Amino acid sequence: LPAGLEVAPGVAAITLEELAMHRSGLPRLASGPEMQARMTSADPYAGSTPEEVFADLARVDAVQVAAGRGAYAYSNFGSALLGQLLARAGEAPYAELLAKRVFAPLGLPAPVLAPGAADGRRAQGHQAGQPVPPWTLDAYAPAGGWQTSARDALALAQRLVAGEPAWVAAALAPRAGDRVGLAWHQAAIADRTVTWHNGGTAGSSSFLAVVPEEGLALVVLVNAGGGVADGLAEALLGHGR
Repeated sequence: LPAGLEVAPGVAAITLEELAMHRSGLPRLASGPEMQARMTSADPYAGSTPEEVFADLARVDAVQVAAGRGAYAYSNFGSALLGQLLARAGEAPYAELLAKRVFAPLGLPAPVLAPGAADGRRAQGHQAGQPVPPWTLDAYAPAGGWQTSARDALALAQRLVAGEPAWVAAALAPRAGDRVGLAWHQAAIADRTVTWHNGGTAGSSSFLAVVPEEGLALVVLVNAGGGVADGLAEALLGHGR
């Protein structure tokens, strides 16, 4: 953590693994004034900074963390914190670290995270049938800032199916008998065990799934919010072998 940041001992004791497995006890969203002010805007994460993420950690109620720590509760705040902590440990911006330590070893081009980098190539997003602008994740990019095409997302999914290097399979594997690995989830759909992750903003939804034992990779990208991709992916996976 940044030098001089005063964090309650019970909060400072949260591990990186607990953040990755959404078992940290942190709330889904930070409660700092900047985040709260943006929640009513059309771009709720725009302008967030790593400094803000760390300052919000110092505001977390240690009693709340103690009550929830160890139990699964998905947290965008926890994902953002995890990414920014790893960036500090790697002494590089999150986007650069992700490209170097994850995408390059998989033989994939650097992920597109920068705001505006996909302008002119992005499908118009919709919410409740109305066009909406894309979100800008900024410091919350670790929680879902990858702007991608179906082709590039499927390339990642195919690398996950292959399970190489060895850390790929280790990240996907559920830990301690749970259905959650390092950020990846596992579920039984029809007659197959599926490792997956979804995502969504006001105007888009996504679902990436792999079944390594079948050599199966699936990507669904939809330019509409509300979890539309989840239903489509689950229907496709539910057809069985």
